Amino acid sequence: MSVSGVKEIREFVKQVKDFHQTRILEQKTDQKYYDDDFSVGIVEPFHTTRTGTAARIVDSVVDHIELAIPQVTREPRKSTEKERESALRVSRFLNHLVRSWHNETAEIFKNGTLRGEFVGLVQYNDKYRNELENGV
Repeated sequence: MSVSGVKEIREFVKQVKDFHQTRILEQKTDQKYYDDDFSVGIVEPFHTTRTGTAARIVDSVVDHIELAIPQVTREPRKSTEKERESALRVSRFLNHLVRSWHNETAEIFKNGTLRGEFVGLVQYNDKYRNELENGV
């Protein structure tokens, strides 16, 4: 590799670090609060009591999500029978994938919420029937 190639790589790495530095520092701060390991400036003879409230707040978001029967749907793009069948096939496949990822789902939600990078939209499906094959 030429010297100019190494220089380009180093410049690219510097640009990426500069771009993400603020976000990464904020995530590290969030992690300290989650771990209840941040400084509070209290000196002797007083002491700090760590309650773990931040972790409970983040974890409570995940605890309220129903992960027992996850549902994924895809709306048909057109109003034709062929497109409805296609949407149903895609929905079945996506539901199969979601069920296979079930164990990791709670961890994904927790980490995304903790890092401040997750926005979830949960919609109530009043037409849901557990006995249907595709669950929609």
